[in-house]
Amino acid sequence: MNEEQISIHELKVNMLKKRYGACYAVYRSIDVDLLLRMWSDLHYLCELHTRTRLVPCNEEFRTKKAIPAYNSTVKRLKEKYPTISEFQRYELIK
Repeated sequence: MNEEQISIHELKVNMLKKRYGACYAVYRSIDVDLLLRMWSDLHYLCELHTRTRLVPCNEEFRTKKAIPAYNSTVKRLKEKYPTISEFQRYELIK
């Protein structure tokens, strides 16, 4: 992993801003939307990873649907979030 890789939690902590005086720590709505999209994408990637690891009764489904969907999602999310370590941990299935 690169040194510039950060986790979603570290990104969330870095987005927290002190606003409206010293007693309120808040997020901007844009930051919240970004974090929710990241968590949603990570959840979907975990679901696809689980689908490829299960032993389905239909091997054709696994090789023609599950693995290609997983590989394309891994590529897309690695490009979308290049600095987030959670997405860089997933490897392509050959």
